[in-house]
Amino acid sequence: MLEPGEAFDATVLNYSEGGVRLSAAQAVPAGTLLNVRPSDAPVFAPWLRVQVVYCFADLNHWVLGCQFVRRPTSEELLLFA
Repeated sequence: MLEPGEAFDATVLNYSEGGVRLSAAQAVPAGTLLNVRPSDAPVFAPWLRVQVVYCFADLNHWVLGCQFVRRPTSEELLLFA
């Protein structure tokens, strides 16, 4: 179970203006708020707040469907490209 403030790695499966789909090694309950940023983003890049909408097991990982709390700017969204 994810503890408040706990960091974990996830892989971006896809993204859009509305949200991001992640692959993670652990389940995260729907409704959980997360701060996300690509690992290769510049140090000054902002963290983006998302809310987990769904989470399901898929083979050896968990798929997290997350919605942006605030619509990201086009520059922020390009960080995921």
